[in-house]
Amino acid sequence: MGARLPRRVSCIGKSAEVQGRPSIDYLRDLQVELGEIEFFIETDFDYIQAISYIQRCNGVVIIPSILDNYPFTVIESIINNFRFIASDAGGIPEMIDPAVRFPATVEGLERKLEELPRLDFARVRHRYEPDSAREAWLAHVAEVLAEVRQAPSIQVLREEVPAVSVCVPFYRHDMYIGRMVSSFLRMELPQLQLVVVDDGTPTAERANFETLRRELEPLGHIFASQPNAGPGAARNRAASLAWHNLLLFFDADNVAHPDLIGRLSIAMARSGADSIGVPYIGIPPMLRLPIPEDAVMRYIGSGGPVSLALFDNVVGDACALIHRTAFEALGGFAAHRDCWEDWEFFLRAVGSGLRHYIYPDPLFYYTLDPQGRNAQAKTYTNRQSLLKCIDALPVKVVGEIARIFATEYVVLRG
Repeated sequence: MGARLPRRVSCIGKSAEVQGRPSIDYLRDLQVELGEIEFFIETDFDYIQAISYIQRCNGVVIIPSILDNYPFTVIESIINNFRFIASDAGGIPEMIDPAVRFPATVEGLERKLEELPRLDFARVRHRYEPDSAREAWLAHVAEVLAEVRQAPSIQVLREEVPAVSVCVPFYRHDMYIGRMVSSFLRMELPQLQLVVVDDGTPTAERANFETLRRELEPLGHIFASQPNAGPGAARNRAASLAWHNLLLFFDADNVAHPDLIGRLSIAMARSGADSIGVPYIGIPPMLRLPIPEDAVMRYIGSGGPVSLALFDNVVGDACALIHRTAFEALGGFAAHRDCWEDWEFFLRAVGSGLRHYIYPDPLFYYTLDPQGRNAQAKTYTNRQSLLKCIDALPVKVVGEIARIFATEYVVLRG
């Protein structure tokens, strides 16, 4: 464009794609092309680090958004008194001084960069004012509170949590079992029963299991042992030993949130569900009680047609609250070893017309153990077992699956 190029350019933000290429590759090529410019690429800054970096550099922030209705980056730049220019995409023009605005095109940015040496940021007056925004918000909150205070008082009764049996398969997780048990006992629910089935753990590896058995069995909890038969068989055994009609299936190396059972029981009562699956927060192996900052991933079953559930687990994890009648109607979990017994169970539940829902928020911590059972699963044989679930589905459901595949793969994809 003929103008003097800057000496230094900093790129702050997460990696993305530029015309189908990783942005980091695009920037590296640009570095080679514009060798006289010093590039700094920062993709791991948090909010505080990004603000501190911009303040130290004292440069001009470029916000070239092409679609942004309420951009926090613009608000943060105004609040921190940064010198910046921004595109006219979305709601940005309502927030900024027209002097720093440019059309959301390559040509528009090019022209604004040419104007930078003549742009007097001291005279800029943005339309968004933090103090006014704060006053407007506080005024709104005050109005809502005034309405609440004037309304007739309503007594809200705490919904009683019904009796629940927590069914847990246990196999070589002695280091985690105390953590799991304490996460349920701290709920202080008078009608809570733990049913833990040891699935053939060697005697030398279940010291904590035996200690908890001695302490908790006198209180009505059950700790049983059986020869190794796999997690599905252990879950079914736990259900057969449980006293209550609501069964919560859980794994011995995971940790429940304090309100797990309370929230699920309310959701089940209000929705009329036969079963409710529970999203989770994935954490690395650890012996202490986890905290939100330990999270490395989240899983939420998205739901969808049965045909999709045959190929992607959109129906949920083993952790679920299930009515005993629904559990028994499905014949329990698959008890053979080469299967994803939880995925198969909920696939059969949905295909059979039972009301299986997914709770919207994660309610437990899931230990992502690289040496765990899931990492050693035989994917091919497990998928073969999963596809055999079609044999147990109603003819109408199988017909709908066939119709979807015919439409998707034969008609649409030629």
